[in-house]
Amino acid sequence: MECRYCKGVCIKNGLQSNGKQRYKCNHCHRSQQLCYSYQAYYVNTNHKIYKLVINSCGVSDMSRVLGISRNTISKRILELSQRISPPKLDETGQAYEVDELKVKCHQVENCWVTYGINKKIKQVVSFVIGGRSREYLGVVTETIMGWIETS
Repeated sequence: MECRYCKGVCIKNGLQSNGKQRYKCNHCHRSQQLCYSYQAYYVNTNHKIYKLVINSCGVSDMSRVLGISRNTISKRILELSQRISPPKLDETGQAYEVDELKVKCHQVENCWVTYGINKKIKQVVSFVIGGRSREYLGVVTETIMGWIETS
């Protein structure tokens, strides 16, 4: 068997409690199965969730399409969102637009995404997730104004 992480050679490494064969990679020493019964264990699941998120699919839609629990989808989206970092851009003479978007969350009543976008290249240059207040709007505008002043 070929390792799904590093493409190395895997050898047999015992059985699961459900009787499925386990394999261990000789190169990266990770343990894995040939095929999983639960779809969330596959390596490319996060990438599939990411693709569905950027295409505006809801959690229930993703759950139905991927065959994974809604709670697992929500947790994975939260994990993916923790990896997002604002882009580092050095721009002069650009026009920016600031907008806000109301997002429906499970336990949070009013959750807003406030973002600044470069109108010419259509790229988000700053964003903040939180309430709808001057404080959160200020984070985005100060970031954009900081670039304008240092340019």
